[in-house]
Amino acid sequence: MVRPDQGEYRFHPGRDYEFRMFHYDPDADEHSGEKHSELLRFDVSAPLLTLRSNPLLIIDSPYDLKSVHFSTGEPNRREYGSLFLHSDQPADEADLVRFS
Repeated sequence: MVRPDQGEYRFHPGRDYEFRMFHYDPDADEHSGEKHSELLRFDVSAPLLTLRSNPLLIIDSPYDLKSVHFSTGEPNRREYGSLFLHSDQPADEADLVRFS
């Protein structure tokens, strides 16, 4: 487990890591009916960080544990990278740009 140090996560070079996310929907119960699935995408700043598993996290249940695997590169110096977790919903057709 990596804990933040002064607001930063410090990963060691040349290692594999697992990002785990627990999600819970407090409004869900056995009577909540069908809810639509949400997609979250986990991205990393390459080439320092490399994804090792599917970056899509499908949120389709009231509670669950999701994980994504990534690895760090072999830097010669201290470098900063970023982990991103954002919504990956399909764009509405009106938002699409079409080329002819």
